[in-house]
Amino acid sequence: MITTPLERLAVRDVAQQAAELERPLQAVEDALNALSLALHRRDAAGVDLVAAQLHAALAAAVGHFGRV
Repeated sequence: MITTPLERLAVRDVAQQAAELERPLQAVEDALNALSLALHRRDAAGVDLVAAQLHAALAAAVGHFGRV
């Protein structure tokens, strides 16, 4: 049970860090879903576009995790 103000502060900080980590992961997941759709539709131009977006999302996520 969390009882002290310091423990409450620590739990709040962990929750904030988790939320910050979720954003870049969500961007990668969204790009993967878009790539799946483009591949399913056999849309070559769409695959190229979404692959570039996925690459950018992965680079941003790796950069973000390197700073955390």
